[in-house]
Amino acid sequence: MKRWSTKIIFALLCIAVSCVSCVDEAGEIGNDLIASSDLLNSKDTVFSVTAYSVLDDSLTTSKYSPVLLGAYLDPNFGKSEANIVTQLIPDVSAAYTFPSSTSIDSVVLSIAYRNSSGIYPTTYSAGSDNPPVTLSVYELNTKLYKDSIYRSDSPFQYNSSVIGSVSFKPNLTDSTYGSPQLRIALSKTWAQKFLTADPSVYQSADNFTDFFKGLYIKATGGTSNSCITYMVLTSSATRLTLYYHTGTDTAQKKSSFQVDISNNKACTYFNQFLHNNYAGANPLLLSQINKTDISKGQQQLFLQTMGGVNIRLTMPQIPEWMKDKRVVINQASLILPVDLSSNTYDPISQLNVYKILSAGGYDLLPDHGVSSNIYAYLDGAYNTSAQTYRLRITRYFQRWVLGTETDNSLLIVADSRRTTANSSIIKGTSGNNPVRLEVIYTYR
Repeated sequence: MKRWSTKIIFALLCIAVSCVSCVDEAGEIGNDLIASSDLLNSKDTVFSVTAYSVLDDSLTTSKYSPVLLGAYLDPNFGKSEANIVTQLIPDVSAAYTFPSSTSIDSVVLSIAYRNSSGIYPTTYSAGSDNPPVTLSVYELNTKLYKDSIYRSDSPFQYNSSVIGSVSFKPNLTDSTYGSPQLRIALSKTWAQKFLTADPSVYQSADNFTDFFKGLYIKATGGTSNSCITYMVLTSSATRLTLYYHTGTDTAQKKSSFQVDISNNKACTYFNQFLHNNYAGANPLLLSQINKTDISKGQQQLFLQTMGGVNIRLTMPQIPEWMKDKRVVINQASLILPVDLSSNTYDPISQLNVYKILSAGGYDLLPDHGVSSNIYAYLDGAYNTSAQTYRLRITRYFQRWVLGTETDNSLLIVADSRRTTANSSIIKGTSGNNPVRLEVIYTYR
């Protein structure tokens, strides 16, 4: 049999791995292309990595669902708060007419819970031993625009007068008012403005949001026994309702305004996330995010949703390992073991990974394009039995080996970091069962 040249074999194998890089078994890529005397050797190896925790950028949170609301104190991250900034609009097809004899009986802001499990931590119980979070409601002074993008730290102004508050102990199964919902009584005096408004205010969403710019719902307090709850602002149960009667007619009537972004209605909302500068957080975390000693990542690493904390990772051993080698990467996986002894609450369910660009920012890996469902190949799901995350970065690593990839730092993040409140404590890059890179490769 004619012998293939080494260069041709290597080129064919590189093409093969780009097409079938999801193969798990070493030694199967390209073996049918070469003579038995040129069969490739298969090996696996483990590389140590360097990593440390970094603060996340602010996140775009406008019109994401669910939205988060509440506060809790985590022994590793300190106190976190999730607040809501939202518009409310009238149904312009409805009649909003209030005779001069109208008297307001009550004003209620209701916000729908996502479902019976939409809470963090999931161990939360509304029992009397858990101190409540206080939710306070304020009127916005800043108009929001439906076509604008709002982030978790977007600035806005609000009137400092509290128009309603409640001690928040969520009951996610209470169906007293239909679907389970949070209800906050607002000031009847404040609500008089809706009775005396010019009728043109109710004729369009733009007119109404010029008149009433919306609400800011802020959580204060928060202990290790409190919680953050997942809410649905686009639910029909989420609304501001005025209950009233007119003159001597004692029959109660109601008018309501709601969040509704369907049918192109001019309404928007966003989440504000606050982490209180990580006061009282784990010293190992503070050393990393403040960059006073990033080597503490050898002991523990930290991940947090809500625009909190990510992990920056590099692989300093690889350039030396690649010298004088011609290899095809069958599989390259980052392994991140969770430190359950320190993980007080439920770990993050799904991680993602990006390459950090030398010019700034970050971008997808080629491994994101292996499947229409990026996680079918990339993985990143928390494995409860192994207590680890695995992120496959095979294509990215192969390009790095070939010299076609020059951005060699990675950013590991929580996937649903806008819409969940979880966090994970990861074992460090040293010691028993560390964060590492596992590689299966074939070589000449």
